[in-house]
Amino acid sequence: MRAEASPGAEVDGPGGEQTLQPTSPRRLPRRLLLWAACRHPFEVLVSIVSAAYVALALSPSSYALALRDIGVAGRHPYLGTPRPERWDEWAVLTPYVQATVRSGFSDVNTTSYYQESLRNLMHLPVMDWGFALRPLQWGYAILPPAWAFSLCWALAAWMFLVGWSLLLRRVGMRYSVAVAAVVALFLSGLTQAWWSGIAPLVAFVPWILLVAGWAGPLAVRLPLVAWLTGSWVVSAAYLPGLLHLGFLAAVVGAVFLLRRETLRSLLAVTAAAGVGGAVGVVYLMPVLRVLTETVYPGDRVVAGGGLSWAQWLSQIAPGGVSAGFDALLPGSLPERLAVGTLLPLLALALVDYRRVRAGASAVDLRRLVALLGAFGLVTLWQVTSWGGVPAAVLGWNRSSEQRSLLLSGTLLVLAAAWALSRLPLRLTTRRLVAFLLLQAGVAALPALLVARSPEVSLRHALSTTAALVGASVVLAIVASLVSHWTPRAALPAALVCAVLPTAALWATYNPVQDSRIIFTRHDTPVTRTLDAAADVRPDRAVAVPMSGAVANGLGFRSVYHVLPLPQLDDYRRMFPHVPEDELNRIFNRYSEAIPVEGRHPQLLGEGVVGLPLDVVLGFAALPPSQEDPPQPR
Repeated sequence: MRAEASPGAEVDGPGGEQTLQPTSPRRLPRRLLLWAACRHPFEVLVSIVSAAYVALALSPSSYALALRDIGVAGRHPYLGTPRPERWDEWAVLTPYVQATVRSGFSDVNTTSYYQESLRNLMHLPVMDWGFALRPLQWGYAILPPAWAFSLCWALAAWMFLVGWSLLLRRVGMRYSVAVAAVVALFLSGLTQAWWSGIAPLVAFVPWILLVAGWAGPLAVRLPLVAWLTGSWVVSAAYLPGLLHLGFLAAVVGAVFLLRRETLRSLLAVTAAAGVGGAVGVVYLMPVLRVLTETVYPGDRVVAGGGLSWAQWLSQIAPGGVSAGFDALLPGSLPERLAVGTLLPLLALALVDYRRVRAGASAVDLRRLVALLGAFGLVTLWQVTSWGGVPAAVLGWNRSSEQRSLLLSGTLLVLAAAWALSRLPLRLTTRRLVAFLLLQAGVAALPALLVARSPEVSLRHALSTTAALVGASVVLAIVASLVSHWTPRAALPAALVCAVLPTAALWATYNPVQDSRIIFTRHDTPVTRTLDAAADVRPDRAVAVPMSGAVANGLGFRSVYHVLPLPQLDDYRRMFPHVPEDELNRIFNRYSEAIPVEGRHPQLLGEGVVGLPLDVVLGFAALPPSQEDPPQPR
């Protein structure tokens, strides 16, 4: 009987006879690493890069813009350019992380003028009982803040990339297709532009589904899935996103994991997920209770149909609504991007439709139809008013249609990856040419729609699209040659042709920043001026209208600040002459406070309020050496 060699054994014996001998302890890690690299090369590569990322204390932060504001020179990112449009990260989230560290990881911002709660909708390292449900933040318990900050981002990326890769292979997709789909999702415009906000939201979903579909004992699966779901709710803490990704998880679970023989165990797992989610909601209940009573975002209801066709088409025509990293539609770039990939067009070009009926199983076809049906339901909500009823039932109408592009784009990529994995394909040069023609034709549609605006020329609208098509042409030529020499490499070569152009574009969007500079105490003329202003008052309150919450992140008790939760008592004390209903209309919201003239507060936008400097100076000190205070971006 012939023995099978395992990763921990050597095959050696006289006369060609195979025997098993234990590997020495010194060689075992190397053998295990070699085995893992052969079986899971993508996952091993992601793990190595993530470990190096944390070891060097790197992050995708654009905080260099805040450093520039306070006069810290020569601290640019190692790679890339800080993005002003990622204001939510460098001017709000990162300063709040700094404030949490300065507050001793308390659930109250002790460094702030408002003493607001740090148990809010941002993923912060608050060390209360909910810390057990914040695994992305566990590094703060044992590591210096800079390395813990880096670990949070690296771990989220690792969980996303490795989790989805393992899940897609688990449900039956080809390895090369699964990797291509994961890379396409991660290095899409929407994912990269919103990464600081959606990282916790997208990191846990594949692992919840992996545990749900695992054939292990329920005694292990149930508590694990409950903990993962509770961690997802607490770490993401963004209700519209949780509803969108919860729908995605339900669709994937129903399509790929639900079978007659696993129905009972999946019901138990679903109940455990419900318990974990309920624990997360209990933790967030103080926040949710306040938010439901706010004017914004609490009273926001969206009718549906507000997504432009140009933005919807950018899901299959990446680059159609942007020129480089500039938005072609009104609004900021992150608000106008979608999960745009070329995988759906590649699937359309490569599927051999004549052999689908004979070469694909009925189960595979039903799964594809279910994914496309879910995508169609989201599309109905995005571009027509007919989707208002299902959106209201599912809770999607509590946020804008643009926020659902993460859901629809992921469903479309999964459908394309399933088609490329399970349907019969025809890999020929003609099919690659058909893919290029599809790409060029579809890519021109959003550009033509965008170019209707007098502010955007057709040439400018087509600039990124032309670059992507050109790159695809070059790669298609290479793919054709590779498939001619090595037929088995035809599909991977075609996948590279579809994924690499957009991945290369958006991989450079977020900078590579040294995190240590974020948690360093800086001594500059600006900080010395602010220290002098704080020394004027016993409570050290200052009126520093810097960008967002940057001043508070540096340790200053600035009245001009970003408040995720309203602080009405402070504003009642500041503006006793303002009627209660008007005070509620202006301040009962997520808000950034900036200076205005006069003596009356103003509502300048959904999330922007104006605090009169003349009034504020009765409660805080202005930097003495500045006749004109620094202005926010």
